[in-house]
Amino acid sequence: MPVAEAIEEFFPGADMTAIESLPAREIISTIPNMITWAQTISDSIGVDESASIFGDQPSWNGKDWYVAFGDDDTRSWEDAMQYGFVAAGGGDWYSRTLRNVPLGAHIFAYIPQSGYVGAGVVTGQPEVFHDSFLANQKNLRGTYTHANGEVEYILPVRWLKTVPTNEALKGLGLFANQNSACRLRDPKTLSKCYEFFDIPQ
Repeated sequence: MPVAEAIEEFFPGADMTAIESLPAREIISTIPNMITWAQTISDSIGVDESASIFGDQPSWNGKDWYVAFGDDDTRSWEDAMQYGFVAAGGGDWYSRTLRNVPLGAHIFAYIPQSGYVGAGVVTGQPEVFHDSFLANQKNLRGTYTHANGEVEYILPVRWLKTVPTNEALKGLGLFANQNSACRLRDPKTLSKCYEFFDIPQ
């Protein structure tokens, strides 16, 4: 299986038995199977945030986080700006990292294919949408529901500055990640974000 061979080359500590437990045809047959397989890789590799296959990562300042925000029919960036939150859901794969962002964290919100659109401070614990302060709002643009029955999580934020998607900070070399949230430690991205959102360092 070529994919497994590539993983073994780049991640020599991975549990290849676990990775190869899913037959190739099953992996690509459905989206849930692909997500399960990707989760198997993640668990088997045992990623250490303090290290990188490309060498040592920059040290983390202990406060800044990257948060990806999917602006679509499920969730709306306009809602997020108006009511002060970020969101992720549709399954544990999508929501788990967002639920790890602590109270008081500084976040920089990123919309895929648009760029960085907001800087803020987390003001509360993650909540299921239907149990959150948003559930009673009548004019939401997003549905905050998923066809697979999985829940959406809301993380309340006090925004320091936000911009619409057409004014987002974007550019070659800025950090982006497939996870809903992770520690933001890239010096170039942090410098650009602090300047763009006019935040004192």
